[in-house]
Amino acid sequence: MPYGHLNTLFLTLCILLVFIMQIGFLCLEAGAVRSKNNVNVAAKNLLDFIVVLLVYALISFSIQFGSFDTLLDNAHPRSPGYPYLFLMFQALFAVTASTIVSGAIAERSSLKAYLIIALIIALVIYPVAGQWIWGGLLGTPKGWLSALGFIDFAGSTLVHVLGGAVALAGVLIIGPRDGFGEQSYKRFRGQNQVITLMGAMLIWVGWFGFNLGSLLKVDTSMPTIMVTTMLGACSGGLSATLWSLIFFKKFDVSVIVNGVLAGLVGITAGAHILGIYTAILTGFIAGLVCCAAMVQLENWKIDDVIGAVPVHLAGGIWGTVAVALLGDLSLINNGLDTVEQLSIQILGIGVTFAWAFGISYVALTAINKFMPLRVSRQAEQLGLNIAEHGSTTELTDLVNKLEKQAEQGHFKPVIHEPFSELGGITRQYNRVLERFLETQTRLNLNIKTLKNIRDQLQMQKDKAESASRHKSIFLTKMSHEIRTPLNGIIATSDLMKEEDLSEDQSQYVEIIQQSGMALMSIISDVLDYSKIESGKLKLDDRPYNLAVLIEQSKSVFIPETLSRPIVLNSKIDLGTPIELVGDYNRLRQVLINLLGNAFKFTESGTVIVKASTVSETDNLLIEVIDTGPGIPEDKLNSIFESFEQADNTYSRKFEGNGLGLTLSKHLVELMGGSLTVTSKANKGTTFAIKLPIVRQESEKSD
Repeated sequence: MPYGHLNTLFLTLCILLVFIMQIGFLCLEAGAVRSKNNVNVAAKNLLDFIVVLLVYALISFSIQFGSFDTLLDNAHPRSPGYPYLFLMFQALFAVTASTIVSGAIAERSSLKAYLIIALIIALVIYPVAGQWIWGGLLGTPKGWLSALGFIDFAGSTLVHVLGGAVALAGVLIIGPRDGFGEQSYKRFRGQNQVITLMGAMLIWVGWFGFNLGSLLKVDTSMPTIMVTTMLGACSGGLSATLWSLIFFKKFDVSVIVNGVLAGLVGITAGAHILGIYTAILTGFIAGLVCCAAMVQLENWKIDDVIGAVPVHLAGGIWGTVAVALLGDLSLINNGLDTVEQLSIQILGIGVTFAWAFGISYVALTAINKFMPLRVSRQAEQLGLNIAEHGSTTELTDLVNKLEKQAEQGHFKPVIHEPFSELGGITRQYNRVLERFLETQTRLNLNIKTLKNIRDQLQMQKDKAESASRHKSIFLTKMSHEIRTPLNGIIATSDLMKEEDLSEDQSQYVEIIQQSGMALMSIISDVLDYSKIESGKLKLDDRPYNLAVLIEQSKSVFIPETLSRPIVLNSKIDLGTPIELVGDYNRLRQVLINLLGNAFKFTESGTVIVKASTVSETDNLLIEVIDTGPGIPEDKLNSIFESFEQADNTYSRKFEGNGLGLTLSKHLVELMGGSLTVTSKANKGTTFAIKLPIVRQESEKSD
């Protein structure tokens, strides 16, 4: 076969491979979006192929390489019809650059908006940058970057950095999908990861057409390019897999796919001058760069549906730089050393990015003001398959019905075709719904029963509260009524003690007086308890001396110490003297109640009142300790309840009324403190009052 015909066949096969690559992009993106948008993104891939290829053939090729007729007029040594293949091959590069954008802005951009973006790329952005970088191919006018020695063998910069830059501008202007960023980008899982994987493999196959075809002829470097392309993709996929395992603890398919594609992008600029080891290193780093860029975009809340910016922009930048850092520059022989080549590569990246991003951002911003690039919120929620194409399937119909039921809160069986693909799902849904409705009916009956029980309990509660109020009112009135004659009895007994009475008479008068005072104490407790229940008990805070308070409380029980073998002591250890503020009378009442309880349970032994400060919490601690038999364990938890007595089998002079400890606890809590009890059998009982220390103003200012 003549050499020219061999070149024709070679480039024809490469074109067909690149065409397969476009099918791969369609599958990759259709699988990566939600099912309600898969038809739309597939349609974008089809229509941009149609529109961009026609526009490029008619207009943009001439902008990039000069007149096609001139190219035809010059007899080409490779083949008489070779320029036609060259035109088609270059058109597919322009198509690929625009396709990169479709996946990034999927699920919220309208089809006409995307076609406008594709036209801007095909008419302006791509051919101008293409002339700078690839001008001079087949004798066409040389571009200024090409003249400087810029190397981009198969489009890491021209196709991928350019397409990634436009994609970045698009996602920034159009904005993220509705709901993006509320949890994580991973909440938008693609509808079919198998199709995504198939798309990635088709792109991989098609990429050989790109890289091999960029030779534009059959050449001895073809084996090298084929191997470096394969190794770059594999190492990119490997590094992304390791990243996924280390940071996500699983084999994340989307991350691995993007790693493979980033490896392909990274190898593309220098596939012809890289060796086996440098190709592996280039692809491996490209995968890591892509993964890091994906994480950063998520942190910045930039919604790139398929990861086009990390794969193509980030991967393309690294691949172009890798030419200078890892490529064998002697194979190019352009007279530049590594540093000079690196500076030219960075210049080419910067110029291409600035051109593509700048033009697209300005143009899309202006267009967006007159014709919104984004679909309506309603269309986005409904899905672009229906909103833009009227395309429904059994699955989308079912999803829409279920979504409508969820929104309305009205659930009913779904009508289905018995022998359809989704018939089994709808039948199971209807069975679940039937059971749910039955359960709901029973639940409603149970709720109604519970409501009736609740209403009855509320009525009983209201009656109990009313009875309690009437009880408190009755006790208060009765206590006031009893107090008046009782005061008379106590006063009369005082007068009678001054008379000349016999020993028996004096003893009777003393009993009358003590009984009257005990009864008066009970009445006072009842009145105080009623005030606490009604929230009307007020404290009378004023300065007081703690030592005096304790001594006065003890004095009430001195007669008991004279008639019984009980020692009553006190110990005050407050460190520096403290002038306290509080309700003296109420605190004294509490102490007397606690001392009375201690004497009640102590036949013989010791009763101690201790006072100290708790420096960590700035609290005053007062303890009443006895050596009596202790409080029974079954009574300890209920000792502070109303009308509860620790052990009513004892018969003491200080037998209580069941309100003393309850009242004491309420009074202490009213003072902002706490009252607790500890007791051990045959070892005694300790009541502990803990109160916040309130100092006099003069002491505070000091």
